[in-house]
Amino acid sequence: MIVYVETNFLLELALDREQAHSCRQLLDWSHDNWIEMRVPVYALAEGQSALVGLRTGRLKVIESLRSQARDLARMTRSETLARMCKEAAEALSASNEVDHASLNEVMREVGGTASFIPLSKAAVELAEIVRRQGAVKGHGDLMIFASILEDLSERGWTGTPDSALFVTRDQDFGDDASQWIRGYACELLNSYDAAVARLKGTIE
Repeated sequence: MIVYVETNFLLELALDREQAHSCRQLLDWSHDNWIEMRVPVYALAEGQSALVGLRTGRLKVIESLRSQARDLARMTRSETLARMCKEAAEALSASNEVDHASLNEVMREVGGTASFIPLSKAAVELAEIVRRQGAVKGHGDLMIFASILEDLSERGWTGTPDSALFVTRDQDFGDDASQWIRGYACELLNSYDAAVARLKGTIE
């Protein structure tokens, strides 16, 4: 069974989000060769970019907290509140560094067990076709989706709908995207938990 994942899989693990446990299960199955995990290489750059955006937002909050801490420190009655603001700013700053290191570690781990799909010229051209038909809209989503479609096409999958899964929590991959990918004997699932439930009976 081929299991395609994208940027949100990396972020789910790196940021320890709600479905990180299911992502870890999928990664373990890939490591044990129960499934073949494939990741568009574009997802690596998009993951780093998403983290930069998160970091930038936090830096604004950090500066605001530090500013508030300085102002509150001038008022005797607000010393406790000033300390809380300062501690919150320090915690957010530390979190930025932890998240960056965690994402790098996740990418190394995924790279050690999964296969990366290059962004080919054919995939870029296919992305434009998908965009014109309105199946997927965002630039990053288009590059990832087209990379997966091109990979499926090259591998010549013509088996049952269970031959491959594309798993994502990105709701921008909706019914139109599902119909596109179904033509390549691949099913779209919008939940890592659902993917684990689907595969569990066939693996364990």
